[in-house]
Amino acid sequence: DDAATLFKAALQLSGAHVINAAGPEVITLREIGNIIGKELNKNPIFDNRQGDPVDYIGENSAAMEKLCSPRISFQEGLALTI
Repeated sequence: DDAATLFKAALQLSGAHVINAAGPEVITLREIGNIIGKELNKNPIFDNRQGDPVDYIGENSAAMEKLCSPRISFQEGLALTI
């Protein structure tokens, strides 16, 4: 629902914009895998690799200012999607 609302609001913007559609939660890939596993009643299998972890954090201030703020959590949205 949040993604559809954000996309609908983006259609109303004029001009060119680069906007990251991300919520306020910072979630690791392992947490995402565990949330999906819980929703599917499966135990996720992780392939751990050596090396420094890489952080990818979505910068969402443009989405919050120009479009809308999320109404539901990542876990709730994923449950609805699944």
